[in-house]
Amino acid sequence: LLYRARLRFRSDGTVRETIERARYFRTEAGVHNAGNSRFWFDAFDTHATLELAHTLLPDGRSVSIPRKDVVVSSENERNVFSGDVSVALPFPALEPRAITVARMTFEHDPRRKPVPWGAIFIPETFAPLEKFEVIVEWDDVKSRPDWKSNHPGLVETSQGSSSVSFVLERATGIKDDPDRLTDDDILPTLVVPQPT
Repeated sequence: LLYRARLRFRSDGTVRETIERARYFRTEAGVHNAGNSRFWFDAFDTHATLELAHTLLPDGRSVSIPRKDVVVSSENERNVFSGDVSVALPFPALEPRAITVARMTFEHDPRRKPVPWGAIFIPETFAPLEKFEVIVEWDDVKSRPDWKSNHPGLVETSQGSSSVSFVLERATGIKDDPDRLTDDDILPTLVVPQPT
């Protein structure tokens, strides 16, 4: 249903990123195959906060994920250390026609790494989406990021001198191509890197 991101590039070099997702489950197969949602982040330079995660049932009730059910795990491999962390959200009480809602905030501190921070968003995937939205804000001219997209339907709108939004509405989803090498071959992106 919805993918919304808000980026705030601060004058001190840090970045605040808020991701909000809402997903509608039409069928029992969808509930069975995609009932969990995941977020990833690099714990070396990022602090993450799960702000909300719940299931909206067809009868109007809302069921939150118990804190004890959220699964946080490192993405380390044998003999390879990584700061990558996965957060799995097992949404409770899922049934057809339910909607899952999640919002996480990430506080990035790219000053801890030798390269600037950046985000890659995928406005349209293989599933339909009612609304994709990315709002980019910055404190001053020095912290203003760059951006680039190769999605022809993504609408860019300046909102004053320190904000821009990117919106795609009612995306039907890209048709799957079994001959492609990877999803990266066909999925258009929106890239928003920190200024250098």
